[in-house]
Amino acid sequence: MGSRGPRSKPGGWGGPPHSRRVRRRRTARVTARPPQPPGFERGPADRRIIKSTLRIAGPVMAENLMASAVGMINTAMVGVLGRGASATVGVNSAPAWVLNSIPMGLCVGSTVMVARSIGAGDREKANNTANQTVGGIFLLALAVSITMFFISSYIPGLINADPLIWDDAAAYLRVLSLAIVPNFLGFACSGMLRGAGNTKTPMFAGLLTNIVTVSLNFMLIYESLEFNILGTGFVLPRAGLGIQGAAVSTAIAQTLFGLFMLSCVFGRNQKIRCSPRKIFLFSWDTLRPVLKVGLPAMGERLTISMGQMMYASTVNSLGETATSAHHIAVQVESIGFMPANALSVTATTLVGQSLGAKEKEDARKYANTTMVCAIIVGTLCFFAFFFAAVPLIGLFINDGDVIGTGASALRVMAPVQPFFCMLIVINGILRGGGDTHFALYAGLAGMWGIRLGAAYAAVNLLGWGLAGAWAGMGADILVRFTIMFIRYRRKKWLNINEI
Repeated sequence: MGSRGPRSKPGGWGGPPHSRRVRRRRTARVTARPPQPPGFERGPADRRIIKSTLRIAGPVMAENLMASAVGMINTAMVGVLGRGASATVGVNSAPAWVLNSIPMGLCVGSTVMVARSIGAGDREKANNTANQTVGGIFLLALAVSITMFFISSYIPGLINADPLIWDDAAAYLRVLSLAIVPNFLGFACSGMLRGAGNTKTPMFAGLLTNIVTVSLNFMLIYESLEFNILGTGFVLPRAGLGIQGAAVSTAIAQTLFGLFMLSCVFGRNQKIRCSPRKIFLFSWDTLRPVLKVGLPAMGERLTISMGQMMYASTVNSLGETATSAHHIAVQVESIGFMPANALSVTATTLVGQSLGAKEKEDARKYANTTMVCAIIVGTLCFFAFFFAAVPLIGLFINDGDVIGTGASALRVMAPVQPFFCMLIVINGILRGGGDTHFALYAGLAGMWGIRLGAAYAAVNLLGWGLAGAWAGMGADILVRFTIMFIRYRRKKWLNINEI
């Protein structure tokens, strides 16, 4: 039998005991690996983590970047009408943030619960969550739509807009209020599909929405176009509605977006499926965890959005030029926070699914991976915003005063971009773990404790103009980042198993 000797027992070889110890030591030396940084061990598991992150983040990032690009195109198309039109759209940005914060915040709860249910393999629970979310959001959106339609004429004055644009701003907001119901439902359905791991359908819906918006803008904003081909004159009939044309195109696009997303969740080809007969059959056992996660998230978004509305009042007090520059600079800055938002959605989905499947190590790795991506995005934005501020603002308007004012504000915020991107992703990680209360406290501390006071002092006491207001914004983000990063490092979000 050779030198190995006879088998002494199943699965082993006989021989001197010391020879077996030598073999074990040699095996240990061969298989031992040097320690790796936490969350980034080499091997197939890492490739799986990275592939899953990119699979979810890729479509969301593409969708957000398209939305950001269309927002920029809209800004440029309105900017052709002059700084007054640009200021009108800018004034309505803050009320729009407040409105959108309601479905975006509240539906965090349904997104997290769908993700956890899918991760745990409980399809019925995911469907129940989807049904009751659609029914609840419909009733809420209907009430908000009616309210906004009747109070829209008072809002421009409340946020200190220039009296010259009050009528246009109120009419713009009144048109948008007509699309609140489908828009809210579209947000809700998109969030739940992402929670189930489907980010391609919302991306496709976003692409269609963007195409519709730009096409309708071209036809509704401007006067009829006359052109000549081979000596023959032609006229392209257009509505010439000006700023109100932009409102109508946005409302139509939002309505189509909502209807498309509803058709998806009521169809048969998704991991979640709604039934028209069940959307108003509310159950407290289903709604309780959704509201437990969603209400603090909505509170955080409303806290930030209401603060932005007050902050916009400070900016608007600087006049039409500052309002226009601020709106354009925010559009440019969205180049950075749109990818960060995509990473945040990815973190919520993958952390939620991992914790639903009781895989805490995977949840931790997904969190670390999205954080590294956020640092990379934020660093790239820092260089772009600091060194190319003037040409970036100049893409949207041909007004030297607006360009100079917007560029100075953008440079002030450039160093804060890495922290801003990480803050957005940390919010997504904590939401995936069901830890949404802390973001509300951080929002109160940063927005209401820092930004509003600092911006008011910089503008009204120090006379620093729009750049001073943006310095207050930067201080707010740094405070919120510090609070949320400490919470993230304590890893309580990994231990919230039941919601």
